[in-house]
Amino acid sequence: MRTRDMRAGVLALPVVVSLVLLSGFVAGSASAGVPPAQHIGQPSPAGARFLASFGGIPVSPTFIASHPTGNAVSSAAYLSLGPAVQYPHVGQVACAFASVEDQGHLGLPGIEVNFAVTGANPTSGYASTSSGGDASLCYAGNARGLDTLTATVGNLSATALLDFGGQQGFRLGAADGGVFAFGTSQNFGTMTGNKLHAPAVGMATTPDSLGYWLAAADGGVFAFGDAGFFGSLGDHTHLSAPIVGMGATPDGQGYWLAASDGGVFAFGDAGFFGSLGDHTHLNAPIVGMAATPDGQGYWLAASDGGVMTFGYAPFDGSMAGRNTEGSKVGILSTPDGQGYWLVATDGGVFAFGDAPFLGSLPALQVWPEFPVGSVTS
Repeated sequence: MRTRDMRAGVLALPVVVSLVLLSGFVAGSASAGVPPAQHIGQPSPAGARFLASFGGIPVSPTFIASHPTGNAVSSAAYLSLGPAVQYPHVGQVACAFASVEDQGHLGLPGIEVNFAVTGANPTSGYASTSSGGDASLCYAGNARGLDTLTATVGNLSATALLDFGGQQGFRLGAADGGVFAFGTSQNFGTMTGNKLHAPAVGMATTPDSLGYWLAAADGGVFAFGDAGFFGSLGDHTHLSAPIVGMGATPDGQGYWLAASDGGVFAFGDAGFFGSLGDHTHLNAPIVGMAATPDGQGYWLAASDGGVMTFGYAPFDGSMAGRNTEGSKVGILSTPDGQGYWLVATDGGVFAFGDAPFLGSLPALQVWPEFPVGSVTS
């Protein structure tokens, strides 16, 4: 566990922050060097080993596979691919990471994963999973535009999006339903000027960043851009506690709402992995939620810094029981789901798992006039 008071993000009004994360997220420990074209396109000899780098960051070696037996492929029950969305610069090498698991969610080694890229930079390749069930594909996007990367194993498939030279910005959502876009992010509409029965408290972005949802404290959901409407709680359900957070599924075909008593409500293709509502006495109210990148779990964060995990969301630590300045107001997952940040009202941020230290406002002796609202991915 790593906890660092990063203290980042000051806002002059209570807002909900939707960050469009920048490119450059990879995992690995190998040295860089061989151009990615050597393991893209025509299959290479079985067992050939190549290394690549992504924005100067070392990337794990990729092993080109010989064809596995039918029995090995039939053992594969789960296939995931991530990060779900990336925004590399044009000409940059981008990598995606596939994971193959059996029915017991154990990684399967020696499974051939086929990769196909369609869009601005079409290419293809295949790789064999490591001892942990992981395989990767790296390629350079020399043309500006959106690529769809599909990984397949037998009848299983998973997709990820890579937008070369695309969105690099963020949006802020205000309690009155206003939305403010920065950088290359676009504004697709707001609730400003419309009477809300309850303030907006959560925001989530679609995978291609061409849409977003706003969630209100009464469970109302408002969709903009290419965000689909999959249901809400507003005007229909008596809530035991107000909604405080929202998370979207990786494919953008569903979302979750989280209430301050720990209740969780799933819509569209969002899976329900458990909740705390009506069952658990909380030492402090829930203030936010974050979904895992593969959509197979989520975290709930409490105002005292407590973190509760559901599904396959890992527990990497919390601030519960620690005497720190500022109540916690939200939680944000890292792109690979192996860490998270907790955000405090004074702009402090606390990092866990593989969440990196990115600095903080109080560390810079900057103090917000009004409390920070929340943060969502």
